[in-house]
Amino acid sequence: MMRPKAEKLLRMLGVLGACGCLSTMAAAQAPTFRLDTATITQGQTSAQVGLYISGGVANTAAFNVTIDVTSGADKLNGNITGVKDPALTNFTYVQNSIGGTQYRAVLYAPNSSTTFNTTNEVKVATLTIPVSSTATPGTIGLTIANKFDSDAVTGLTGLGDSAGNSIHGPNEIPSSNGARQINATNGGVTVNAINPGTTIEFCSSNSIPNGWEFAQVLPIGDPDHLGSSQMAGMGHHLTLLAKNAFGFVQTIDSDATVIPSPGDGQILRSTFAVASNQSSAFNNVPIRLRAGARDASFTQTHTFQEGNSGNTAPITVPLSTDAGPRNLELVYYCPDTLTNNIPTASSNGIILAFDLLQFGDVGTSGAVGARYDLKSINYTALNPNTLTNEDEILSLNFVGNAHNFTPIDFKPDNSAITGIFPSNLGTTGGLTINNATAPVGDLAQPSGLKFSFGIWEKTFNQASGEPWEVAADKLYKVTFTLASNAPGGTPSHTARLRFTVGDNDFVGDASVNALQDQTFDPRGSGKTYTAFVKFPNALAGLPVKLSYDVFWVNPGVTNTGITLTLTELHVFSYDNANAPLTGPDCPN
Repeated sequence: MMRPKAEKLLRMLGVLGACGCLSTMAAAQAPTFRLDTATITQGQTSAQVGLYISGGVANTAAFNVTIDVTSGADKLNGNITGVKDPALTNFTYVQNSIGGTQYRAVLYAPNSSTTFNTTNEVKVATLTIPVSSTATPGTIGLTIANKFDSDAVTGLTGLGDSAGNSIHGPNEIPSSNGARQINATNGGVTVNAINPGTTIEFCSSNSIPNGWEFAQVLPIGDPDHLGSSQMAGMGHHLTLLAKNAFGFVQTIDSDATVIPSPGDGQILRSTFAVASNQSSAFNNVPIRLRAGARDASFTQTHTFQEGNSGNTAPITVPLSTDAGPRNLELVYYCPDTLTNNIPTASSNGIILAFDLLQFGDVGTSGAVGARYDLKSINYTALNPNTLTNEDEILSLNFVGNAHNFTPIDFKPDNSAITGIFPSNLGTTGGLTINNATAPVGDLAQPSGLKFSFGIWEKTFNQASGEPWEVAADKLYKVTFTLASNAPGGTPSHTARLRFTVGDNDFVGDASVNALQDQTFDPRGSGKTYTAFVKFPNALAGLPVKLSYDVFWVNPGVTNTGITLTLTELHVFSYDNANAPLTGPDCPN
């Protein structure tokens, strides 16, 4: 004989028929549960994991599930909690967390006529996993451990625990109608390997730190300086020894030394503490901070320079008159596979680099003997979801509207030959760049290198009617969608967005690089990419010039007719929260 309370519960769940007896309908097919796997950065205190059900019946009225923490319970900082998915408005959700290591949920309809379809996957809840802020890198393992059963019409025919017993007592639901083991896919939360405020000291010894390397590259476009020494680097001192030079310090490209990825959809944020021996900004070599996936599929850079001897302000490069090292900042977004269908850097890490660029003759910036002291690099991870005060600065749809962008055809040999030329709007459906001819040879290149380069650009000042002016202490997010007609087996070209402020005092960029396997560059209707940029506060109030570039460097192949089209672009600003710590100051 059932107790009145139990009978009321079972009647509410539709288990009892009108006569008050147990329903004897056949049990429905046992579905599969799935849990998300989430990655968070060390220092974050929670992660959200979705709970899904699929492979069941078209008329599911209830289920019961128990989730066990199978590993990493010591990394939890409280009990797991859950919120029913908003789509299931007519269902009641009951949850219970047991000691922080087990979470139990029951979802049921108030009557037998309310059901949902589990033949296809349905998200039923979002679980919040509280993680200790001191958790070290590792995994919190989750698995679905209980048994459940559901009925196609009347709803629940069994509420069972992991041992197969009724959760309402052995006498309330006969064992013949007891629950059975379901299929389950494990989920988990990975605590990422980037520690908050990781600092690499370059001044602790008279050598490059372990895991980093110095390299110099032969000058480009100036045969007179081939073979001359360009840059010298020892410890934290990097000196320009000749004009037209390129040198850099970067992480060594190996599994053991690359910077670990902050995780899908996260931001790697770095501060480079740099000093100079030059009191004139024009005498300093341009500095480029660079971060990107090891396969170079997606890179972002921030460049600081003074290219005009007559321009005195603003100054973005370090000076010898600075009170201490100048902190130059770089932000890099790790592509999110979930939203963009784009490969992520998580599997192979990120290359982080400090470049010195001196392209030009004696009359241009960069004095021979100019020295930079790279004192430290501090990097950390930033979750975009923690950014506050979002403000949409620009929302541009280029399908049928050029928004007054100006097309520019760049010809490296200064001839009348067209390299890659921006196409007119109309049937193109966006800002299109098409290489109609073979790449143009650069006569200054002893290697016979050929390339093409086309640009759409616009300055977003007040006169443009769509201002984008730099605000101090703001981070900017740019999302942009690219489309291409490149067929399978053929890489499209490299697409780049540039964000220039002042007299080229600062240039940020994001490059989508064409790879042979086409895993990253767009195809067909295209892909949406995300980039972040942090402008120096010295540039506050100045407008941003936005350039959409397409370039192709290939010494042999003359593949023509490939187009890259920018169809949409959005810019958002956020408060400059969670700025990374600065590193120690080294002695001179």
